[in-house]
Parts: sequence; structure tokens; C-alpha cells
Amino acid sequence: MIDDLSQVVDEIEGRSWLVRLTSSPAVAVKGIDRKGMYHDGGGLYLQVSAGGAKSWIFRFMLDGRSREMGLGPVHAIPLADARKRAAECRRMRFDGIDPIEVRRAQRDQKKLDAAKSMTFDALRRGLYRCA
Repeated sequence: MIDDLSQVVDEIEGRSWLVRLTSSPAVAVKGIDRKGMYHDGGGLYLQVSAGGAKSWIFRFMLDGRSREMGLGPVHAIPLADARKRAAECRRMRFDGIDPIEVRRAQRDQKKLDAAKSMTFDALRRGLYRCA
């Protein structure tokens, strides 16, 4: 969806291939209040919920299915950072890697590392404290 808040930043063979929200966060993000998905280019979207919550989404295809990966809320992730995160995800996709699975594996590894670092004594004290 292209609206008046978007601008074409590059053209190939007379067709626009990358449509971006304006880089001014005040215009690009705060000025959008209607529910919907607003395309920035390269799979990056601004998602606005019915309640007005705004978040960044990276959309891509994997094995013929559409996938969406949340990149974070607008109040915590500025437009420039969202573009960097989307670029990292695109690089992974070009290498044949699923960015959602990479993030899931990283989260699982953190949980495993935290569980390994807990000693038996600390676990015992924690169980008796809860009882």
C-alpha cells in the first residue's frame, strides 16, 4: 500500500522497486494512525493494530508460505534500526537461512546456558523458599 507518506527512492527499468516510508520518524511513524500494514521496502512493514499499537514486521516467503517476523515495537526500535534488522534478515534469507529459526535457536541457547549456570545448591534453596 503506497500512500502520501511514502516516497520512491530508487527505480530500475522505469519501475519503482523500493518504496520507503519517509525517514523522518515524526512523519513516517507518528503520522500513521489507521489500522493496517505499511510497506517500507525489502520486506519491512509498519504494522498498526486496531488499538493503535505500532510494531515493525519483516515479511518473507519460505517454502511457498508467507512468514512474518516481529522486529520490535516502534517506541523501542526507530525506523533506521528496523531497516538494519530487516537487512540482516534479508541476508539470512539469501543464504537460505530462516531468520525466525535463528532467533528461536538463540533464545533456546540462552535458556540452556542459564539452566546450566544454576548450581544444585542454588536450585535447592530456591525450591525450599517456594515451599
